[in-house]
Amino acid sequence: YWFMVRRRQIREEYELEKGVWSLFDSSSLLDFVPFVTWWLLLTWVAYTYAGEKMPWLSFHFVIPMAFLAGWYFNEKLAHLSVSDLFSRNAVILWGLTLLLMIALAFVVGPLLLGQIQLGNQETAALTGIGRFLGSLLLAIGVIFLWQRYFKRTAVSIRQTIIILSIFTLLSLLTIRFTYMSSFPNADYTNEFMVYAHGAPATKDVVMEQIEELSMRLNGDKSIKVAFDSDVSWPFTWYLRDYPNRVFFGENPSQSLNESPVIIVGNKNWDKVEPYLGNNYQQTQHTFLWWPMEEYRQINMNAILGNPQTPAEERRGIMNANVRQALWDIFFYRDYQKYGETFGGTFTAGEWPLRHELRMYVRNDVLPTMWDYGVGAVAAGGFEDPYAEGELTPINNLVLNASMNPGTELGQLSAPRNLAIGTDGRIYVADSGNHRIQVFDVDGTPINVFGSFGTDTGQFNEPWGIAVDDEYIYVADTWNHRIQKFTLDGDFVASFGVSGSPAEDNNNGLGLFFGPRSITLLADNQLLVTDTGNHRMQLLDRNGNFVQQVGSFGNQLGQMNEPVGISQGPDGSVFLADTWNARIQQFTPELFAINEWPVAAWEGTSINNKPYTAVDSAGRVYVTDPEGFRVLVFNPNGTYLGRFGNFGTDANNFGLPNGITIDAQDNVYIADSGNNRILKFAPIFGPALDFDADAVFPDDSVAPDTSSEGDTAVEEAAPSE
Repeated sequence: YWFMVRRRQIREEYELEKGVWSLFDSSSLLDFVPFVTWWLLLTWVAYTYAGEKMPWLSFHFVIPMAFLAGWYFNEKLAHLSVSDLFSRNAVILWGLTLLLMIALAFVVGPLLLGQIQLGNQETAALTGIGRFLGSLLLAIGVIFLWQRYFKRTAVSIRQTIIILSIFTLLSLLTIRFTYMSSFPNADYTNEFMVYAHGAPATKDVVMEQIEELSMRLNGDKSIKVAFDSDVSWPFTWYLRDYPNRVFFGENPSQSLNESPVIIVGNKNWDKVEPYLGNNYQQTQHTFLWWPMEEYRQINMNAILGNPQTPAEERRGIMNANVRQALWDIFFYRDYQKYGETFGGTFTAGEWPLRHELRMYVRNDVLPTMWDYGVGAVAAGGFEDPYAEGELTPINNLVLNASMNPGTELGQLSAPRNLAIGTDGRIYVADSGNHRIQVFDVDGTPINVFGSFGTDTGQFNEPWGIAVDDEYIYVADTWNHRIQKFTLDGDFVASFGVSGSPAEDNNNGLGLFFGPRSITLLADNQLLVTDTGNHRMQLLDRNGNFVQQVGSFGNQLGQMNEPVGISQGPDGSVFLADTWNARIQQFTPELFAINEWPVAAWEGTSINNKPYTAVDSAGRVYVTDPEGFRVLVFNPNGTYLGRFGNFGTDANNFGLPNGITIDAQDNVYIADSGNNRILKFAPIFGPALDFDADAVFPDDSVAPDTSSEGDTAVEEAAPSE
């Protein structure tokens, strides 16, 4: 209708030559001011809808607003002369208007922020009331003077003076905030002018120490500095003048030890530290941080307060504490009140949105970083007593070479231990799969039995295993028992139940808490580390408990988290007394006779459980799980060497736990971190000759003895 009838009627009625559109003033929509206005309105709508809050996007708002402000003041000032604006009355009115706005702010501010507390006699409250009353009196006096000079000032410039006064006040505040963000708060995250940016430690600590260290070592910036992908911003830029910088991304290797300084972000700490061992000392710094992002939680309840909560506890702008907290952030960049009101800490040292790095400095160059007086003072860093003596065993078998965890026959998941049968078969405690796997001498899987559960024949993370001519004995760790099977995997019996010696009048025989290791002794006996109860238990192979050995403590014969046990060719028993950081030696009769410290096993995680094995010469092999190596000692505790580092090749480990040695002195390692079993050829020469009738010292510590008897034994049901 419009196009066919009405448009033609209007055109004829008004005698329009160019059509109906000539009735509109196109300049009202398309000139500069409308264009800039549309520009501003559309940016407000578009960025509000997109939810994009990057600080630099404020330019899209500021530019059209600046254009409009310039146009507006030009319109207001173009018809005025300098003499009009700077006449005596105009200048006084200008100043009084500024003073009045400030005075009113001091009057209204305390009311809005809940600082007027009538009846409160505390000094702070009385000071606030006094400041309010003084500001009120000042405002009244200024109003009296202002209205007098307002009448004296020319009508044509009154409105302009008021507008210029507001502009002047806002300009002064802009200068103040610009100075704060550009100088005192330049590198701090309490400003909203930037998003993610470098913290002061990046330049003032890390780079300063690197430069100082390089100058002292080399006289220039040629020091070798390695850094990862997590700190590539900003260190790709900061290290631009260091020609020997090394970027290793997310794939560290043993070559890291060639760099005196290593910088690593917190995403890769766990990847890097296994390669560094005790060779480096580290300091931790914040290198990147972000302004607070509490706006992500904004909703109507956050603005007005949750109506379901009592008024005095309600958050939102109706709460005076909330208004005070927001004002402190806006005007002072002070987040203390906000943290007190909403919970949390917003200080520079504990800023919640930050990214940490560690700067590792190698021990041999660390002393050059500090000077006191006339000479350098060496730092008291950790020196690895096992740094020397690296051994190079030859790997000749890998079970589950793919290292992928799995449940199929031949696949492994975090195997913790293993044992070798008299026929050379390999019996593996496939702990992550809660089962036992059997492999032939050449590594071919031939049997598997067990599953997760608490019934007989089921397991909950078996960590210990031993094999004799007829039976397999398994430490079913988190079912707190020992289980006995035939060599074919048929269940025979279960020994022990969960419990503590403190709960039993019979010294707790048959009560276990997390048994970790089993070794076979003469006279058809088994020795089990009752790890959680800090002792060992002796029982015969039919499950009759004989005695306990040891108790909690750090004296000779006492224990704290005992794990691995093994017996030497002379009958001596060697125990990894984990949290006492030592190896204890016992006679065949289980008298404690010797001990030596082991500088390892510092971590107390559930994975850091060391095991022991003894070769035909009596040498004691000890795993250092979180050191990713095996340590070797002679029977008296003298250190002989070590082998292994962190890695996935056939000579390194992901987390070595269990270890055993066969009759030919081949060494087997349960590399649980890499989901595999490794076999190494004999490392040392011919075996030493041992006296079968060895004599042990008289000052040995005797074990606790208890009455023998059938305790906590569950036999298998007879087959039909």
